[in-house]
Amino acid sequence: MHCYIYELSKEPIPEEERYSNSDLPDWFHGSISDGTYDIDAKERVSAIESLLGRLARNCTYEDGKLQFTDNVKDRYFRGSFAEFKEAAALLSAASYGVFSGQEKSTEFAKAMVAIRFAYEDKFDHYIYLRDNDELITLDAWVRDLDPKDSFYIGGIIDYHW
Repeated sequence: MHCYIYELSKEPIPEEERYSNSDLPDWFHGSISDGTYDIDAKERVSAIESLLGRLARNCTYEDGKLQFTDNVKDRYFRGSFAEFKEAAALLSAASYGVFSGQEKSTEFAKAMVAIRFAYEDKFDHYIYLRDNDELITLDAWVRDLDPKDSFYIGGIIDYHW
């Protein structure tokens, strides 16, 4: 599978200064990705479309800039919140024996994975915040997003996992 890493900034990013594959931190290569590469101009268009789709079309992209609707968080997290609640209910019903590993439960293991991914999918798109020099998951970025802010898209890196 593959996803993208998007460089975002509140200021325009000159093409020659964009975040690239060689800028990625070592931890990303070891724990998340098994391969990365800088995309070309043609793939850039589809990568931006992918981001807009993940943001549930609650944003616009014009003149290199993302702008958001007020309900972007609500629409982005609505489905994963339902998954989170369902997994939490399964986990809260577990016995101590299952929790401690004394008893094996496939359902418990699946619910643990589901709750982690519902809250923060570490194998989805990432955002590199140029202004903070920070690489974070898309989920973490949307949680902190102020919909009144707008961002320019700089470099985009494809990564495989």
